Amino acid sequence: MPRSRGFDQARARAVARAMSFLERLAQGRGGLERFGSGLLYCCGFLAATTPDPNLKRRARQVTMIAFASWCEANREALHDGSASSITAAVQTLDAMARAGRRYPRLQRHLRQIAASFDPIAMHGFDARIEPPPADIPESCPCGTENVRKAKRCVACGARLDWTPAIRAWYLCFISAYCGQRYGVKLGVSFPEAVQWLPQMREYRGPARNWNRFHDSVYGITHLVYTLNDYGRFLLKPQWLGVEYEFLRKHWAAPIEANDPDMTGEFLDSLRAFGLTEEDPAIRYAMEFLIESQNEDGSWGARDGMIDYRRFHATWAALDGLREFSWKREGLSFPELMPMVENWGRR
Repeated sequence: MPRSRGFDQARARAVARAMSFLERLAQGRGGLERFGSGLLYCCGFLAATTPDPNLKRRARQVTMIAFASWCEANREALHDGSASSITAAVQTLDAMARAGRRYPRLQRHLRQIAASFDPIAMHGFDARIEPPPADIPESCPCGTENVRKAKRCVACGARLDWTPAIRAWYLCFISAYCGQRYGVKLGVSFPEAVQWLPQMREYRGPARNWNRFHDSVYGITHLVYTLNDYGRFLLKPQWLGVEYEFLRKHWAAPIEANDPDMTGEFLDSLRAFGLTEEDPAIRYAMEFLIESQNEDGSWGARDGMIDYRRFHATWAALDGLREFSWKREGLSFPELMPMVENWGRR
């Protein structure tokens, strides 16, 4: 499908409006408390991978504003003793490093803290020696983290749901990627965490179970992000043939469900395989995002206070529309190439 000036202008306006929305979030009170390190990661990645100098400048400014708020909120301690908080701290400082600010003293401190967490404490299982299990309890609404295989909360007695294996897997490899990228090991290395891809390939389509479809999509898209360093490298479709074909087959499902968040993740993942807006599916999905943007520049349901879901939908839609300054075909960690090529042969 040929490019048109009207489409390009509408796309540029949507990106600029989304950036203005993120700027307002960063400047508002309590932004980091509501959006965690996600706002820093979103703008840190954007600053590192956009070819647009104005967008790069704005993203860096938001990153600095958000980091100042984060420092204020965490001035007494980098973490609260939980694995999730140490992961959030690592993600935050990795985002700052991408934006050009490095804090070696804090990095050394985080490295010491993280060393006290073994893989099970960090992820609920040890990815070095076992595939992701399906018996890790979800966090209880009362706030208690329960041991593996627990069916009821030890604190309040509530019945517990177990985390699907694919979700345990992608939470583990995303965390491991962030740690390895920043130089702070979070329980396991990224290759140790991601090695279980062949066992995770029982992906579910939208017709069978939407929640399982969501987990399948999230696992695939974040596999793409961590392998291509969140928008720096292009991937060959044959490296992840099963995943590429799944995305190609189901690209319209989130549009039919009026889900801009998932649509954005489909878009930037498929574009990481080399597709462009000249592909009819990519163009159609981009037009959906342009047309579904809220008046304030965000995406997602506008039903009350801006929450993390609306922020994440805006992040995903923005990445689905904006340009990337792809370096070349490659991987975030080149030493993974034999493993990735082996996946392609299965």
